Amino acid sequence: MVPAQEAMRNFDSSEQTPVHVPNLKNLTVTKFENYCLILTALEENLAEYKMIREDLNITFEEICQVNARGMQHMGESEDKVSYSYMV
Repeated sequence: MVPAQEAMRNFDSSEQTPVHVPNLKNLTVTKFENYCLILTALEENLAEYKMIREDLNITFEEICQVNARGMQHMGESEDKVSYSYMV
């Protein structure tokens, strides 16, 4: 692991200037590991959410198509019923 001060010295700020340079004096290895663990869990949850959301969107579209076909069929049945009353 590279000390934060050494990383800051090697940081090329010509490409991107940080808005705020944090004070990392109180950052312990345990805190950093916990932070990385939380980030990993969030990334995994986001990836899983995207997959579930895509599946839900596909299911919703299929249900809408089935309902639309059902409404068309129902409309055709009502036309036949109303025509039979006229005859």
